[in-house]
Amino acid sequence: MTDIRITQDMTPEEKKLARREYMRQYMTKRRAEDPEFLAKQNELSKERVRRRRENDPDYRERDRKYHYDKYHKYKDAYKQVREQLAQGK
Repeated sequence: MTDIRITQDMTPEEKKLARREYMRQYMTKRRAEDPEFLAKQNELSKERVRRRRENDPDYRERDRKYHYDKYHKYKDAYKQVREQLAQGK
C-alpha cells in the first residue's frame, strides 16, 4: 500500500483527493483481510440496488438498457462459448 501523506502545504482539493485515495486503499485492504466485513458490504450493496430498482423507474430503465446493450455487444462471443461447451459435453 502506498504511503499517502496529507501535509499543510496541500490545497483543499489536493487534501480531498489524498483522503479519497487513502480511504480507497484502506477499504480494499479491509475487504481483502476481513471476510465478514466483505459479506456485510456485499449485502448492503445488494439491498441498495434492490431498493433502487423497486423505487426508481429511471434507474430501472438505465439498468435494463445497460444489460440489453451488453448482451448484444457480446452476443457472438456468448454463442461461441455455448457451442464449445456443447461440443465438450
